[in-house]
Order: sequence, then structure tokens, then C-alpha cells
Amino acid sequence: MSVIVSLISIASISNTMIISIYERCQEIGIMKAIGASNMHVSMFYIVESLIIGIIY
Repeated sequence: MSVIVSLISIASISNTMIISIYERCQEIGIMKAIGASNMHVSMFYIVESLIIGIIY
């Protein structure tokens, strides 16, 4: 039972982060325009999600 709950939680968190990224296409475009690599953009969102996870 706990495995199923864990999988659902992981899927829900992943879905929320993906939706967040799609909503921020303009921010990503600006970062890419000023020279950010794909890794920099990814790290920005990973760090943001870690901070949000720690706060909540």
C-alpha cells in the first residue's frame, strides 16, 4: 500500500513541476536568450523545487 501511495505522490509532484515549467516558457526563453545552457535552466528549476520542498 505504501508503495502505491509513494508512486502516486512522485507522479503528482512530477506533474506539478512539469506544468510549472510549461507555464514559464517565457522565463526559459529569456534565460536562453542571455546565454543560459539547458543545464543552467534545469538546475534553476531543481533548486527552486528543493527550496519549495524544504519550506513546505
